[in-house]
Parts: sequence; structure tokens; C-alpha cells
Amino acid sequence: MLDLDFSPEQEMLRETVRKVCATHSPLSVVRELEDDPVGYSAELWQQLAALDLVGLLLPEEDGGAGMGALEGVVLYEELGRALAPTPHFPSAVMCGGALALAGSAEQKERWLRPVARGEAILAPAWLEPGNGFGPDGVQLDAEPASGGWRLSGTKDLVPFASSAARLVVLARTGVDPEDVDLFLVDPSAPGVTLEQRFTIASDTVYRMSLDSVHVTDDDRIGPAGSGWRTWDAVMHDGCILLGA
Repeated sequence: MLDLDFSPEQEMLRETVRKVCATHSPLSVVRELEDDPVGYSAELWQQLAALDLVGLLLPEEDGGAGMGALEGVVLYEELGRALAPTPHFPSAVMCGGALALAGSAEQKERWLRPVARGEAILAPAWLEPGNGFGPDGVQLDAEPASGGWRLSGTKDLVPFASSAARLVVLARTGVDPEDVDLFLVDPSAPGVTLEQRFTIASDTVYRMSLDSVHVTDDDRIGPAGSGWRTWDAVMHDGCILLGA
């Protein structure tokens, strides 16, 4: 007979996350953080990091706990139950997942390990005003330049951008639909402008404009032209957690 029950360890994880959320993310805190420019509780984030929950799904060799999808489901059921406002999904799941899958050794050391420890937050810059969700929707231009690329265009609904140490920007590097690359961009770099957007969800998102922002080849995640394949793979894993 197929056993569909959670293990004792998974139930213990559930109780731990539920208690942390009850203490550090009660409904009063959730309400206080609506439309907040930062958008998350530092106390909650510190507790999640102290319990190794930020890097729960990231590889052990990169500083994470190396847990699987079931543990992720348990974590996200409880974060969802509490409506906990945290950058866990954009930083540790989407951006962390992209670095774990395709990042260089240097990128993993510089960014993935701090992400797993909750010491750095990364934010994905994917969607664009008026464009779709597939690879054709990525039209932000990456033009070859001396020593790297110049990025120009606009991204919308970038979560927790004001807190991000780096933004993972999807940019178009060719004419074919999947000619998309992922670049690590410093949000304080010349040419980057952030404008907070206000949505019916009252979550913390920004519109980001890039005006000829320079990045180097070392800022690209993965081989040339592989960005959409990496992003698509990470999205499939992320959908399971969002469903939970």
C-alpha cells in the first residue's frame, strides 16, 4: 500500500514553521507590511535563516539543507497558512534555484551561499509591461559591449527589489524565441531606476528601468543562450511550491 502520510520529521518541520510564523508573522504584522517598501519582517527572516529554512531546498554543497519537494510543500503550506510576507520564493527558490542549476563556482560562492544563509536576497526581474509570460515576452535588450553587455528596457512586478543585493534579469540576446540569458545586475548600478508599484495584493513589487546598464560576461548565469531553459526548469519546481 502506498504511504501518503508525512514522516515524523516532516511533521516536526511543519510544527516548527507554524510556531515561527505564529510568533513573528501574526496577522497584525501581515497588515502592517501591506504596501511597505521593504515588505518583510526582519525578525521572521532571521528566524527562518537561523533554523536553516531559507536554504531548505538548496544543495548542501552550496550551503543549503538539500531537502526535497515534500519538505518544500510542508514549508510552503505553513508560509501560506500564515500569509507570511517573506522574500523566500523569489530569492531562495527562483534565483537560488537558477544559480544552483546553472551558476558558476564563483557565482555560487559569492551569491548562492549567502542566499542559503539568508544573508543576501536576490530578486528575479522577469515580466515586462504588456508582454507575455513565455520566452517571447522577454524583450529587454542585451547589446554586446566591450567586456560584456549593455542592458536596456523595463521590467515590472519585480518582488522585493529594494532589498535585493542583486537582480536576476532575463534579457534578450538574439532573435530566436529562446535567445534569452540571465544576468546578475546590481540594483544600485548607474542606469537602474526602481519605482514601487501598488497592486490589489498589497505586496512589495517594483517597476525597474534599465538604461544602458553594463554587465560583464561573468555576470551571466550559465552558457550563452541557456537562460530560458534554466528559468523554465526553475519555474516548474516553483509552481509546485506555489500550489502548496
